[in-house]
Amino acid sequence: MHQGKKELVRARLGKRLRETGFRDFNAYYKFVTQKDSGDELVRMLDAISTNLTSFFREKKHFDFLKEVVFPTYVAGKNRTAFHRPRFWSAGCSTGEEPYSLAIWLLEYFGKSPRFDVKILARMGFIRQSGLKRYRLLLSGRIFNGAMAGRRVISGLSRH
Repeated sequence: MHQGKKELVRARLGKRLRETGFRDFNAYYKFVTQKDSGDELVRMLDAISTNLTSFFREKKHFDFLKEVVFPTYVAGKNRTAFHRPRFWSAGCSTGEEPYSLAIWLLEYFGKSPRFDVKILARMGFIRQSGLKRYRLLLSGRIFNGAMAGRRVISGLSRH
């Protein structure tokens, strides 16, 4: 974790310490992991979570997929497991994250029948305001009709 993220987490947890009356992080950690009923753990996770959703939000993650992960699947063409990549998009609210992954997969692999790709995610409805930032998506190349509230991406099916 880079220094900026460490400071962000420290500031957010510092607020939880002040609100709960703990003097240091060690005591707070012990409380959350050993003595708490789970309520404070939920509050702590809410405090350190970034509640923001958007298409391709973390560029570095998508670059890593393109440069490291996807080539691994292509190189492993003789192994069955590499024909069936599975992804889990946890904590997505309106669906931009799993849709971003699906778009990235389509851009990289195309519609190759060699791969049976599945993404596990809770898909919400994408707001029109979320689509406006991505003219490529509005062109119809990715989203069929590109209308708010639609869940269909060209070349994808839902199971």
